[in-house]
Formats: sequence, structure tokens, C-alpha cells
Amino acid sequence: MNILALCLSEGKGGLEFYIARMAMYLKPPEFNLHFCVKKSSPLDKLLENTIHQKTYLERRITYLPLFSAMKLAGLIDRLAIDCIFINWGADLPLAAMAKAIAKRKPKLVYSRHMKITRSKRDVYHRWIYGQVDLFLTITEQLRAEALRFLPLNESQVKNCYLGVAKPNQQHGDCQQTLQNIDLPAGDFPIALFGRIEHGKGQHILIEALRILKQRKIIIQAAIIGHVMNHDYYNQLRESIREAELEQQIHLIGFVEKPMSIMPCFKVVVLTTYEETFGLVLAEAMRCGVAVIGTRAGGV
Repeated sequence: MNILALCLSEGKGGLEFYIARMAMYLKPPEFNLHFCVKKSSPLDKLLENTIHQKTYLERRITYLPLFSAMKLAGLIDRLAIDCIFINWGADLPLAAMAKAIAKRKPKLVYSRHMKITRSKRDVYHRWIYGQVDLFLTITEQLRAEALRFLPLNESQVKNCYLGVAKPNQQHGDCQQTLQNIDLPAGDFPIALFGRIEHGKGQHILIEALRILKQRKIIIQAAIIGHVMNHDYYNQLRESIREAELEQQIHLIGFVEKPMSIMPCFKVVVLTTYEETFGLVLAEAMRCGVAVIGTRAGGV
């Protein structure tokens, strides 16, 4: 089977790692996997050493990306693609248009990882979703939202839970591990893993530590993740400075294998307002670490 995995995201998180991990499980001769990504994106770098083919594509328009769709359709025909796989909503119009233009008509599979908040049964979305053959959801709640808001029938929507692999890496000396990420050793280190953007709620953790400090409770916290919103990142830094928490809260960059350092923390915190699944908490629990999560959504 010839599979095209399309993801033009410029982010660096679970969504992109989901695509990159496909290379580990879908291998020749049973599967011929081809990646279509944005050049120099974090996902492009994640796939730097992949044995699979990789093509670069730019999309300047999200809703009617005709020029990009024509290029993608040519790729579909040239590689005799049997299945297009996407998991980022912004790629759906492109994939749908490319499928419609291509001479070959591959199956289009969309794995949805984000909450669906509004009806998409207008003429435009009816045509877009008319190209989707299989819509995968990661919780029963999300499946119910898909059937409620999207122009799809029950046979097209299937639930496919995310899995968490058993940790197979030794984290070694935790004191040294924490020092390696510039976090001073403390009696009670905690961590928050996630993209640096307002929706992930890192500011809530800062406020919590400010209150704890007023109560004479001093703990070390690491905020770990790829910066998606630099204005928000600067706001976090300013909040830390104003609360005089520079010695307690440490902004760490992206960590490629978070489960390798999770066991070194007493608690992993998730502060998003609502998470569809909350995979990071499942990973932390798999590592035997206590978790605190938002009382909403999949969590």
C-alpha cells in the first residue's frame, strides 16, 4: 500500500510526533510511506534520518489552496498513492482538493485530535468532508461531537484511542538529569510539558507558585516546550520576574523525549483550559509519576 502522510504544520508537539512515529511502524515492503511536509519545519527535522521518501510543499492559502492542491494531486498520481493520511485540520482543504483533482482517487483518512466546537454543515464543509473516507477520533466524546457537527455518517467515524508505549529508557541519575536541563535540584521538582501558547495555560502554573511562595512553600518547576507564541512567552517571563520566581520557575526549551526525564519529577501538571485527550498525563502516569490535570474534556 502506498501511503501519503501530509502535515504542513510548523509546530513541534504531539501532533507532529504522531506523524513522525508512523515511520517506525509502517515499513516496506507492506507499506510504502511518503511524507509531505513544510521545508525546514520541526517535523522536517524530526524526519531528517527517515528511510522514507519526503516531499516539500508550501501552502499560502488555507481554505482554497488551488495551486498547492494541483501540485499535491500530481504527486498522488505520480506515486500511485492509495491512502492520504492527515491529522491537522488546516491540511484538510488541501488534501480534499488534491484528491478531487487527482486522476487517481485515494482514500482520505483524517485523524482528529482536537475538540470540535461548532457545526460544519455548510456547503463548503459538506464538499470538503465529502472527500473524507474515514474520520478517526481519540475519545468517545470527540466521536459524538463529530457525528453532531460534521456532515459524516456513523460508518465513517471510528474511535481510535491514543496509546502510550512502555518507557524503555533509563533516566539514570535524576540530579544530573535536572542539571542537564538547567533545573536546580530541589526537594519537590514539578514539570509542565506543552507548547508555549496561551491555551496551554502556563501562566496558571506561575500564579500557583506565586501563591505557594506566599505560604512559604518553595518548589522548583520546569516549563518545558516549543515556543509557539513569542508574545505569550515574553509575558510568562515578565510574570516570573514580577513575582520574583526566577530561582523557582525555569523555562526550558523543547525536549525531544519527554518520557526519558518525566520520572525525575514528583508531579507533572497540565494546565490547559480543556484538552481533548491529554496524552502527556498518560505518558507521565506510564512513568509512575503523579499528575494534576484540568477538570475538563478528555482529561
